[in-house]
Amino acid sequence: MIQRPGLMTIEDYERRVAAGEFDQLEDRVELIRGELHFMSPAGPYHGDIIFFLNTWTVEEGRVYGYGAWPQQGIKLAKLLSIPEPDVAWVKRRRYKQGLPTRDDIGLVIEVADSSLRYDRREKGPLYAEARIGEYWIVNCEDECIEVHREPVGDSYADQFVIKPSQPLAPLVGPNALLDVAALFSDE
Repeated sequence: MIQRPGLMTIEDYERRVAAGEFDQLEDRVELIRGELHFMSPAGPYHGDIIFFLNTWTVEEGRVYGYGAWPQQGIKLAKLLSIPEPDVAWVKRRRYKQGLPTRDDIGLVIEVADSSLRYDRREKGPLYAEARIGEYWIVNCEDECIEVHREPVGDSYADQFVIKPSQPLAPLVGPNALLDVAALFSDE
């Protein structure tokens, strides 16, 4: 593989993480297409949504052989990327020897209260190119979920929006209904 000057390899990134080089940062960091991307810490609303989704994933994903992988890296080696989605449904097994890869992932969810543009324009094409079968953006401002399925190139062939009154379940867990109204509720 030919690498452009200045791009970080997966191995360099993993070495720097293992050495603790990012431990003192207040921002979260992820490797996207060979470049470091820094993200602001999540606020309480963002955190609450992630907590709700994580709880739902643990409860519903188990039936289908998936567990929650919240705000942890997933390895997309061919794209020089280790993004940290807010929640991912990953196959239930141990990952001590390496991060989950595309073959381990059933669903990726990003929660967007201040990152909507980034999640649409950067993360969406990245996940599509990696052939992640299903990608959701929880759009906090409009209180809806943008669903992306059937990756083709750097986009998804099937895209639609789910409002709080509509049912939603991931393709890998067709009976794992997410209560979208409850997700955005204050109670």
